[in-house]
Amino acid sequence: MKEKSPKKHSAQAIKDSYWDYQFVHFDPGSVEEADIAKQNFGAMARPYYVDIIYKCRRCKDEFTFEVKEQKVWYEEFGFHVDAHPVNCVDCRIKVR
Repeated sequence: MKEKSPKKHSAQAIKDSYWDYQFVHFDPGSVEEADIAKQNFGAMARPYYVDIIYKCRRCKDEFTFEVKEQKVWYEEFGFHVDAHPVNCVDCRIKVR
């Protein structure tokens, strides 16, 4: 039996799929298709998840908002798809 190969998406196709991807640094090799039926969104769903690099508001270090964490935020917890973390995991733990 032949295994399915993962779909390849160009960086431009990913950028075009969701407005915020135009303004962030992301890894196009980390793409995973989202289940938009489980997302909370207004005008535009987030059709793909990709690892996104953000800068922590508190410590100023860069951190990655990973695909697996996004899937939990948007599909399990029901966070709005425009929400994103502003602090790295270590700083989020310190704030608690």
